[in-house]
Amino acid sequence: MSNPRPEFAVYESTLKSGSGGGTFDGMEARVSRLESQVDKVEERLTSIEVTLARIEAKLDGKVDTIIATLGSKIDYKWITVYFLGIVAVILRSEIAAVFN
Repeated sequence: MSNPRPEFAVYESTLKSGSGGGTFDGMEARVSRLESQVDKVEERLTSIEVTLARIEAKLDGKVDTIIATLGSKIDYKWITVYFLGIVAVILRSEIAAVFN
């Protein structure tokens, strides 16, 4: 099989194809190390999934209660006053012209 990229043609004569017995000495050890690291990552991911499931179970229904509680405690009068204050600052020159 010919390599479609000419810049790699030099490697075709030095690398064997098929059985993996090419010039990459030590590749098996590196692959083995990567595989063991992937196993560790999978274990950690499983642990994270279990922890998230536990947190989700604890929070189930509580978020709705918290949102309802916060919604009932919002004082809309102060929001209106704050909004009108911002409008007054923006339109201050027009408001001052009315009183002059």
